[in-house]
Amino acid sequence: MTKRNLFTTPTMAESRAAMLGVVVIACLLCASRSVEAAASFPANTWVVMTGAEQKPGLRGWNQVSYDLEFKEIVLFGGSSSTYMSDTWTYSLDENLWRMQRPHPDPTGPCRRDNHNLVYDPVGLRHWLFNGISYDNLQPGCVGKETRAGIWTYDRARNNWIKLNDVSNINHRLAPGMAYNPEDRSFLQF
Repeated sequence: MTKRNLFTTPTMAESRAAMLGVVVIACLLCASRSVEAAASFPANTWVVMTGAEQKPGLRGWNQVSYDLEFKEIVLFGGSSSTYMSDTWTYSLDENLWRMQRPHPDPTGPCRRDNHNLVYDPVGLRHWLFNGISYDNLQPGCVGKETRAGIWTYDRARNNWIKLNDVSNINHRLAPGMAYNPEDRSFLQF
């Protein structure tokens, strides 16, 4: 496979590999649960997880990634009546949502939707890229802009770190993104 940077169009084989990644993540989610908890779910059936008292509000255009170290789903941002910048985690074993970072988060990424979020199992970080935000209340977030900065979220330290800004890219509506741990590169499609 030819190495590609973040801004090239994927080949058909790369697109299929990214789709396979979704299946692998689903299998990892199942494998992360205890044997007893996994046995309580019917096979090939959607299960509504009820009972979580605290949970993120309704939203769309958000992204999630699965944290292998903590065995939790990480959710960032999205939009409903406003654009969000909060960070939540969900434990399948405990059926519990936890707010890790509030909205608005004054030291995290600008509130946004249509972004990408992928997990790096080598560096134990979640990578955030792209997205659109409007009328931000956070420092450094002004007006309607494409937010092409690259951020990482460290679940162990519960902090976001801005790595750099990226310019001269075309924003894509609801793009997909995959991470290659072998060479620590991204594929956006």
